[in-house]
Amino acid sequence: MWIAFLLVQPIQIFAYADALNTSTPGAPSYQKLTFGAWTPGIVESGSWVDYYAVAVSDDESIEFEVVAQSGSVAALSIYVNDGDIGPAQLGDSGEVTTVSVDLHAAEAQRRLGVSAASSLDASWVSPIGNETHRHFYASVSPCYAMKGKYYFLSVYGSTWSNVAFQVRATHTSARLIIAPQGSSSTSTFGSKSGRVCDGKYAHMFFDLPNRPSHGGISFAVEKRSGALDEWYLRYERCAGPTGNLFKGNLFGHGLTTSSYVLPRGDTRLEAGRYYVSVRASLDMCGEFAIKLANLTSSQLALSSDEV
Repeated sequence: MWIAFLLVQPIQIFAYADALNTSTPGAPSYQKLTFGAWTPGIVESGSWVDYYAVAVSDDESIEFEVVAQSGSVAALSIYVNDGDIGPAQLGDSGEVTTVSVDLHAAEAQRRLGVSAASSLDASWVSPIGNETHRHFYASVSPCYAMKGKYYFLSVYGSTWSNVAFQVRATHTSARLIIAPQGSSSTSTFGSKSGRVCDGKYAHMFFDLPNRPSHGGISFAVEKRSGALDEWYLRYERCAGPTGNLFKGNLFGHGLTTSSYVLPRGDTRLEAGRYYVSVRASLDMCGEFAIKLANLTSSQLALSSDEV
């Protein structure tokens, strides 16, 4: 049914109208989002609305959520891009007036059947919602976040009619804290919770400054609600189809916990950055908690791969 719906949508590759932010006359071309606050907007058919957020630190993850006031799974499309902003591109009040990248190239590429790989993230079909609202998600992971960098969210009107929506940017620290040796398994110290939706990934990381002479580290991921597929442990590699030290299963009904310890077998525990990535199930959202714990030599000897 979705394929049939998308085929009847207008193909407007070269007929983009000027972007608008709200119905307020004289609104800037690019509207800054305040983290945690909902901002109303409306996008016309075949037009764009552009927003931006500025990363506060290198350690954070930024998520954009757009809630369309429409029951259509393809009510709009959203794309996230980054851009370098210099003083000449800022107005008197510090607002962005021009950007150094083509924020809208991804939509033309998609409609021409070419991969929209130029965007950091994108969403153009939303199975999450009901007959009156649809939720679209896109994010900037700590793989790409840089303090002071500008990240742009472009909303495109994909249907015949105008679509009203609400947009929000949130940011959270992606840095994991390790619980000290001897901590109780039920302690919340060193635990970080998160949420991820619709087949996307949440990336978090832990920096190990020195290779330990004894003991090890336990990496555990708990599904707390909703639907999650898997989690991945990587060394010095944030994302990609290869390079996993471990892949754990989180799929299924009820609460699920999966864990892994290092060192294990031929895999040593080296100094450096370790990434923990959690993937949501398609068409669903899931909440999780990640806990890292220092293990003594005796705890390491008693530990198992996966619970």
